[in-house]
Amino acid sequence: VALAGAAPAAGQGAGIQLRGRIVGRDTVRVSLLTVGQGEEVFDRFGHAAIRVRNGSTGLDSAWNWGMFDFNSPNFIPRFLTGETRYWMAGFPTPLFVDYYRRSGRAVWEQDFDLDPAQADSLLTVLRWNAREENKFYRYDYYLDNCSTRVRDAIDAARSEEHTSELQSRGLISYA
Repeated sequence: VALAGAAPAAGQGAGIQLRGRIVGRDTVRVSLLTVGQGEEVFDRFGHAAIRVRNGSTGLDSAWNWGMFDFNSPNFIPRFLTGETRYWMAGFPTPLFVDYYRRSGRAVWEQDFDLDPAQADSLLTVLRWNAREENKFYRYDYYLDNCSTRVRDAIDAARSEEHTSELQSRGLISYA
């Protein structure tokens, strides 16, 4: 199992104050955790999650949209027909990685290039998604799964910049 990613360089700035939290490129890192395929039918497609680390607060969480209950009624038929109820939860990253390590699955990490405001916005989106009233969704192999949920969270954090960049290139229009 490989969990890669360079640590922030020592001696960088102290960060800036945003909404009561100290954040900065030197302290907050957001990355994609990609998990390799597993042996079980529900592990065949791999997995994805978002990792958020804040060096000044000690936060190191993996936000995972791949939670489901094996004991739910008719689990296998519902899984195979795409009717499984999934949910999102945050975990300490070492526990998340260790789970997959014990399962013999690879884990790769790729950093996102988010500025401090975007990282703060993403953490707000993740915490909102993890709330009891927001965490459940109906899994869909193609349209609504752990990968699309990661994409949507990153898009929400970058929404204004991303939309204006696409509009300036003539790739999107709401007119």
